[in-house]
Amino acid sequence: MTENDSDNIFEGYAIGTLKEHRPLVDQIRKRYCQQIRESYGFDFYDYSDGEVLIEPILNVKEDVDFGIIIKLANHAILEHNEKEHNVFKNKVLKIEKANVMIEGYEQYFMTVKVLNLSTLGTCIETFYINVARRIPDHFEEILSCNPKGMEPE
Repeated sequence: MTENDSDNIFEGYAIGTLKEHRPLVDQIRKRYCQQIRESYGFDFYDYSDGEVLIEPILNVKEDVDFGIIIKLANHAILEHNEKEHNVFKNKVLKIEKANVMIEGYEQYFMTVKVLNLSTLGTCIETFYINVARRIPDHFEEILSCNPKGMEPE
């Protein structure tokens, strides 16, 4: 390990990061953190692909956990329907994107296209769904499920 790599580890940069690239990495980290705060973890485009709190699931349909993700989204929408309208109103069409944070448990931040079945025309809405999941004891909790644009609960 070189002296530069030791400095990188100590100062929170990836091994191999050149000192002259650190300001650029710092800018990316700052934009990433700002986007996370502003979108509550759902929308971010700049991230350092290193040690991040929340990271995107790049190919949602090809991800190992896709079955779990779609199950969680369906459960969240069903609970939203019961809580808000007491009738089945919305149906999950597709998971547009998903982000994950792992800290003692998994937390998914999903952007989901939903079909509103109670309207006469075809009305497709976008929902933000945030679900916590702990594997060993099969714990699952819907933290928020709202149309995009609403502040999460």
